[in-house]
Amino acid sequence: MDHEREELLYDFVETLRRLSRMKSFFASEDLSLEEFMVLDLILESDGCSMKDIVNGLTIAASTATGVVDRLVSRGLVERHHSERDRRKVIIELTRAGRQAHEKFRSEALASVEDSVRHLSDDDIRFLIRIMKKVIEHSLNGRK
Repeated sequence: MDHEREELLYDFVETLRRLSRMKSFFASEDLSLEEFMVLDLILESDGCSMKDIVNGLTIAASTATGVVDRLVSRGLVERHHSERDRRKVIIELTRAGRQAHEKFRSEALASVEDSVRHLSDDDIRFLIRIMKKVIEHSLNGRK
């Protein structure tokens, strides 16, 4: 690997690290990004199992359990047994969960809009396309 390529890769890693640490990028006093992602998945699927959360977000089962436990204790989701298979636990949003999801979503969009205000729509499309390529290649490389 030549020196210029190596410098580019270090700059890329540093940029990703700095972006991931920007807590204000997804600012919310009420929810973490992880909690929002779980609420979002539950909302999209109109209720789901723990296995759906683990697979849908590619997180560890223990992480998913911890997030769901916090959401249950705050009254944002409920657990109940499936009518078809009593062994299966279904997680659904409560009214408060829907409200928290919508609040986070609007706050996050406003924060992201503020962060990319200086970019054109074409720049944003280009950035998304490049990020998707990186993600797709990374996921295909793991198979």
